[in-house]
Amino acid sequence: MKINKNFVVRAIGETDGKKSYYVIAVGKAAKDFKGMVKLNETAHEVYEYVKEGLTEEEIVEKMFSIYDAERSVIEENVKTTLATLKSVNAVID
Repeated sequence: MKINKNFVVRAIGETDGKKSYYVIAVGKAAKDFKGMVKLNETAHEVYEYVKEGLTEEEIVEKMFSIYDAERSVIEENVKTTLATLKSVNAVID
């Protein structure tokens, strides 16, 4: 699993002290995907972990060690975030 080089993430604005991140298609990907995917700070962390080369399970482990949440909730959130990113080809297997 890796980040598609034809996508970038940009921090745009801040609300209540939290940044808003957007995944944006560039280059060849912009022909197929004409839009943006908004990421909250946690989803942005998932994106960055993929960029570092972590597997889905490694991402879950890392986030479980950081956040005070049930493992099943973290697993579902990571799975959903990755599915969204894969659906627009921002993350590829």
